[in-house]
Amino acid sequence: YTDKTISNIPSPYLTGILDEFLESKQWVPLLETNRGCPFGCTFCVWGVSALDKVRVFSMDRSFDEIEYVAKRSPSPRWIFADANFGMLERDLEIAKKIRAMSNKFKKLEMAQVWWAKNSSKNTLEISRIFGHLVEPMAAVQSMDTDVLKIIKRDNIKFSTMTDLLHEWNKKHLSASTDVLVGLPGDSLQSHYDTLRKVFELGFDRIEVGNIRLLPGSEMETDECRNTYKLETKYRLISGSYGKYGDIPIFEYEESVRSSKDITEEEMLSLRIVHFLIWALWNFGIGKPILKYLQFKYKQNPLDVILNLIESSNNAQFKKFVEKFDKQSREEWFDTSEELSQYYTKNFEKLIKDGF
Repeated sequence: YTDKTISNIPSPYLTGILDEFLESKQWVPLLETNRGCPFGCTFCVWGVSALDKVRVFSMDRSFDEIEYVAKRSPSPRWIFADANFGMLERDLEIAKKIRAMSNKFKKLEMAQVWWAKNSSKNTLEISRIFGHLVEPMAAVQSMDTDVLKIIKRDNIKFSTMTDLLHEWNKKHLSASTDVLVGLPGDSLQSHYDTLRKVFELGFDRIEVGNIRLLPGSEMETDECRNTYKLETKYRLISGSYGKYGDIPIFEYEESVRSSKDITEEEMLSLRIVHFLIWALWNFGIGKPILKYLQFKYKQNPLDVILNLIESSNNAQFKKFVEKFDKQSREEWFDTSEELSQYYTKNFEKLIKDGF
């Protein structure tokens, strides 16, 4: 870590060149008060270009940007691109400034931040400062010790997360976590074990995502692909398409579909599991009964969901699962060229029907 201040980069907001976008309801402001990340997670590129160092923008610049955006933007949501919000002591003052601007201008309703991974003290205080503006989150990605070692995430203390959860629960704050599937070393069984553990810990939301191979990340290298036999396919990124200047634009991801530890069929079988976690737990449709079974009969919500998928004799539910599985298989392409050709040809249908 270095406290070196970035002083030679002019603020795009304070120069006024983004006023046209700030004043539009179509755009969400993106702000940054520091740059870089001290962690070296192999699936991520946040720390790569900064060589695992963190450099900060001056407090004057950060405060001026926050106030400038608050005065001009009608957006109820802001995104902060800091990799570890709460890692630095000064982040408490930045959080106070954001909350003050929300109170003053009555427009900002949600601030999306990526929380510090090893700083429970600051994170708790910042949660209190932000209040309703943020949802506390502790991203686990995996809870398998071997997987965490492979992806170079084993230096993040488990106790930090459990301490945070304990305090958030005491304050009746909803907390979420992120879990990734397709990580090197992660089998179907270890992924299920991770999901069971996050249910046991009491997270209110469990967001599960397929691992993307980001250009420049260690996981994207030939060495990692070959070592863990990572096989990938491509799919459109939901919401990341549109027509700009009459030019059809769409973004896609390269995602792990199998490895030496998990088959493609196993990955496909997880799609309905993750959907039901979202629908029944995150969205809340089945949360009361799942919590009742968990606390009354010691049934982990994951096992209830797996049993539902495997044992349900309801014809409509079976039909839904079959249709869901079919669509899940059809969203993948073997190459980016095939994906590009398909969506270029079917772009109008994509815009009309959605993805």
